[in-house]
Amino acid sequence: MTPRRLAREVVLNAAASLGALCIVVAAASWVFGATLLVFHSGSMSPSIRSGALGVAVERPVSALEAGDVVSVVGEDGVRVTHRVVSVRDRGLLLRGDANPEPDPQTYAVEQADVVVASVPHVGRVLDEASHGWWLLAEGALAGTAVGLTLRPQRRGRRERVRDRRVGAVATGLALALVASAPLVRTMAALSDTAR
Repeated sequence: MTPRRLAREVVLNAAASLGALCIVVAAASWVFGATLLVFHSGSMSPSIRSGALGVAVERPVSALEAGDVVSVVGEDGVRVTHRVVSVRDRGLLLRGDANPEPDPQTYAVEQADVVVASVPHVGRVLDEASHGWWLLAEGALAGTAVGLTLRPQRRGRRERVRDRRVGAVATGLALALVASAPLVRTMAALSDTAR
């Protein structure tokens, strides 16, 4: 295999892999109503540390129990992700695992995003990849995949058809990656123990 062909295959495979991940995330979000949360504070440490990626599914407050980790938007418009201390008539009383006291306010919501899984460090990577020069790199990857797909090949018909299909899938997946950024940043408040 020539270096040029190897480079072409690497770019197409990278585009296909990244795009496939994006499509899986988008499909999960659509089918299951999942939301990706990037943790920007350590208030849920040690169970969920800053930089983790959480997967949350929306549930009614009536289905929540003490101990569930939920993400809600407070009256100030800031998303908070903490553990349920109690479910009250007026709403949810929450507390971050690293906080000594429950949050000062009760969150009057009818629905909450329940964190069903979290992966350390991945949120930080995806957060970085969703803006700045990373978007430029992702766009370049998608553009390169398109160029490689449309470039005429000097091979048999069967190989050209296979390459076009692979290229089309890779291009679509790469473009899906560039176009989607389904991340929600959560600023779970970390309380200071000093009074």
